[in-house]
Amino acid sequence: SKGPDHHYNIKTVENFPKDFKFYRSNVEEMTIGMMITIFNYKNVWVIANNNSIEDVDYSIDVKRTIGNGLGSCWTSIFSKKQDIPITIKDHIYVLDFISKEYNNTWPCSTFELYLLTVIDKKTGKEISPFIVDDISKNLGFARPKHKIITSKRSLSSFMKGVRIPARGVIVSNNDIRIKIPNTLYYSIKSANEAGDHIKPIHIAKIFLACDDDTVLEVIARTFPDYSNYLDLFNKTMDKIWYDLATTWGLTRQFADNTAKFTKAVSVHPLSHLLFMYKNGKIRTFKEGIKKLSAHRLVNITKKKYRAEFKNNIKQLKGEM
Repeated sequence: SKGPDHHYNIKTVENFPKDFKFYRSNVEEMTIGMMITIFNYKNVWVIANNNSIEDVDYSIDVKRTIGNGLGSCWTSIFSKKQDIPITIKDHIYVLDFISKEYNNTWPCSTFELYLLTVIDKKTGKEISPFIVDDISKNLGFARPKHKIITSKRSLSSFMKGVRIPARGVIVSNNDIRIKIPNTLYYSIKSANEAGDHIKPIHIAKIFLACDDDTVLEVIARTFPDYSNYLDLFNKTMDKIWYDLATTWGLTRQFADNTAKFTKAVSVHPLSHLLFMYKNGKIRTFKEGIKKLSAHRLVNITKKKYRAEFKNNIKQLKGEM
């Protein structure tokens, strides 16, 4: 979907506008806090958030969240003489504030402040991310990971290396900005917000969003209440993979004959994955299993491991 000023929101890398130029685009991860803006108004440094951006007075909402002391500490940084390559008062500073009080998606024991971008007041345009790096280093703020990319492949490579659990990435080129959400982040957020109403499908979505075993292990350690179901879904995936690999070994001799292959694999409940593998639409069966819906994964797991599934529900609901 397209927003104002050529801002797009897309679901995956495959959904990019056809005319988008990847060469020399900038990609950066989206951090997980509350966005705030620090700017100079009538020689006074003030803070605003999205809800109070029209109010040039010191934001009441921000006061409640970060407190007077912390807010004054941040604005005082801008009041000091700084060795940075811009006129400090002529720019707007957009930051992301992460704290355990504000962030309910990922546990954090302290607060962090990321400088996301710097905007020139006169032109309304963002300055180079590499100049923002210098400013951030001088002012003592953290920076999200970012990189200049040249292709869709280099974008995919960057996305695999973002920190867990970034909200996603933003790709920008000139005035075009494209946001791609991180499915894992929003799956965790949905599960956490469900509270006492959490269901196995919430955790199935988290499992399917994990790119590899390393990410899965991090999630299981961070959210131990979810670990039993994550292990069970992983067990289901291994069983499905074994069944598919066995069936493929028995039927691959018919791969060049569509009619015979169809007849041979039709009894398998996930025969479509065998067809996808045969036709080169997936490279591995595990890749295909990850494309299953959360509902399908839950139903298969419930059928294969009924007792464990039922026991895990009780543990998840705190009934044991």
